Amino acid sequence: MREKLLIILSVSFLAVLSACGGNADEDIGTITFADPDWSSIKVHNFIQQTILEEGYGYETDSTSGRRWRHSRG
Repeated sequence: MREKLLIILSVSFLAVLSACGGNADEDIGTITFADPDWSSIKVHNFIQQTILEEGYGYETDSTSGRRWRHSRG
């Protein structure tokens, strides 16, 4: 019984690990944040942009406007 459980757990663990892989060389382009002129969103967007640019090296941009016409990623 223990052997069957060990095999099932091992296969499940390998399946989860294989699903987590990705292409690290893939270029995602510029990440664009919506800025509807709310002070709280401006603060959050600034923090997110700083983390992504300085910490991960991604390019970011911000678009302004009051309507939510921005597409979702």
